[in-house]
Amino acid sequence: LANAPDSKHALALIHTLSDYATGYHPSTIINGHLPKMVVHIGRDTRSHSAPLTALVIKAARAMGATVINHGEVSTPMLHHFVMHANGHLLPSIIPQRCNESGYYSIMAMSYAALLRTGSAKGGSKRLPTTSKLVIDGACGIGALKIERFQKLFEMLRSEGCTPGLPLLHTVNFPGDGPLNENCGAEFVQKQQLAPTIYSKSATGVSKQYVTSYDGDADRVVFPGVGAIRDCMAEILRLDVDQIVKEAIQSKPVLAICVGMQALMNSSEENGGVDCLGFLDGEVRYFGDDLRDADGGRLKVPHMGWNQVRQTIDHPLWKDVPDNSRFYFVHSYYVQTDMRDMVSGITNYGADFVATLADGNIFATQFHPEKSQTVGLTLLRNFLQWDGSV
Repeated sequence: LANAPDSKHALALIHTLSDYATGYHPSTIINGHLPKMVVHIGRDTRSHSAPLTALVIKAARAMGATVINHGEVSTPMLHHFVMHANGHLLPSIIPQRCNESGYYSIMAMSYAALLRTGSAKGGSKRLPTTSKLVIDGACGIGALKIERFQKLFEMLRSEGCTPGLPLLHTVNFPGDGPLNENCGAEFVQKQQLAPTIYSKSATGVSKQYVTSYDGDADRVVFPGVGAIRDCMAEILRLDVDQIVKEAIQSKPVLAICVGMQALMNSSEENGGVDCLGFLDGEVRYFGDDLRDADGGRLKVPHMGWNQVRQTIDHPLWKDVPDNSRFYFVHSYYVQTDMRDMVSGITNYGADFVATLADGNIFATQFHPEKSQTVGLTLLRNFLQWDGSV
């Protein structure tokens, strides 16, 4: 439904789902009837996921469907459940296991089967039986799930039919260290370095064989480009509004350009558009007859380098000289009566808000990623900022 282009298509989809749910669909009736729809539902760990799931369950049951709620699961797990619920589509060599334990079991057995192929000619590069595979959980919740695989590997190892199955040693659990900092899949991929091991019980662990997962984000960048109407439509369609709403409760958030404008109450662009309303203020148009102090006409959009006058001390201004030049490209600007939020001012025909700071939110009308040294300094400060001021 979220992907329906308009309300007409969404309503048509609801009618179709209702027909399926109640066992009626002429093109697929078998022996005079069709089994009622079974809906598999899973959710993630975000705070808004549970109430949204409850609404989906209520709607599915209202249409007569049978609902199976799997709780907190990953997307691959949910795909596994749906695939195994349609057992007639599975290859005959795969056992039908439509639950979370079945997911872990089949993944572990498949990995063991892959290792056993190494016993064939040319497969001598398998890890020795006594080797350890260190699992870097990035200090996130993924580390906890690995313990399920550990138990299955122990069982397979005890059966003696899978030589080369490594011992799993999970490190970097939640609370062991800072989330994703110098650890996790993205750090390893980009830096080409072994992850830092924060777990105190893992001293002396070899990093010869390590695989890394990513934890949840510990800060959020909320960028935006293009017209606000299309931007807001995608934000709402993809649930980004809920992600940002949750992030601003506890994590540092950096909004950039249209991302900053989207945080406000509304915008004049595209004939008037309601925005997220997370910050109090409106987005105004520069106008078609913008003039400088000498009466000279100024081009709109405001595009290029301009000075930013810092109006408050803030951790993101650290090592950024006052009146530094940043890169702008915009036709609309933020106007707010909440002067305590304004952390930077720029002049283009008149003063306008260049940056906002409200608790753990910092928002910029300019593009720090395009602003050379001062922009990179601001971004570096954001990575080191804990959200306090």
